This record gives sequence, structure tokens and C-alpha cells, in this order.
Amino acid sequence: MLLDIYIFFWVTVLVVGLPLALVAWRSRSRPGDTRLVFLGVSGGESSYYTSPYAYEVWVRPKDEARAREVLGL
Repeated sequence: MLLDIYIFFWVTVLVVGLPLALVAWRSRSRPGDTRLVFLGVSGGESSYYTSPYAYEVWVRPKDEARAREVLGL
């Protein structure tokens, strides 16, 4: 019984934990690494809230050209 739990634990660590650790390691931030590109600010006034609102639009660098095309920028 205890051996089964021990084997299950290590198989789970290898099958689930190792790939997750590798993905986290590969997607870590690096100095000077630009992850997002700022496209602009969009905003307006809401009838529900009394104050105006604004949203910043950020995209990944590889999606910048398509986002500008879709948004008409």
C-alpha cells in the first residue's frame, strides 16, 4: 500500500510536474524582454457609472500587425 502511494507520487511528479516546470522555465521573464506592445487607449463614459473609463490596449509583439489591422490603427 505504501509502495503504491510512493510510486503514484513519483509518476505524478514526472508526468505532470516536470512538464509544468519546463513550461514555466521557458516562459520566464528575461531582462530586456518585451512581452507586450502598447497600441493605445480606448475609453468613454458609462451610463451606469458617473465617472469616465479608459482601457489600455496591449498585445503580444507577434500579434501587433494583426491587431492594428483589426482595430484600424
